[in-house]
Amino acid sequence: AEVRKRMFKFLKNSTNSILAFTHQGPLRALIGTILEIQISDWHKINIPHGIPLEFIKYDENYLININRKILSTILEGIEI
Repeated sequence: AEVRKRMFKFLKNSTNSILAFTHQGPLRALIGTILEIQISDWHKINIPHGIPLEFIKYDENYLININRKILSTILEGIEI
């Protein structure tokens, strides 16, 4: 929950475009929150190495802008 809080504080204080390099924890928190995955399942989110992930802010919400194949890899093993 603390990682999620810090991630959204960072995003809230950011301007238009951001390029961020981070580890799996904040990405899992962001993806888990966007897709409404239970916190207890965030550890199951499979973050691919070396593949850029794009998030778009729209009406104070965030969307994931990635192709379905990568998304299915990320969500492998999670029931939504």
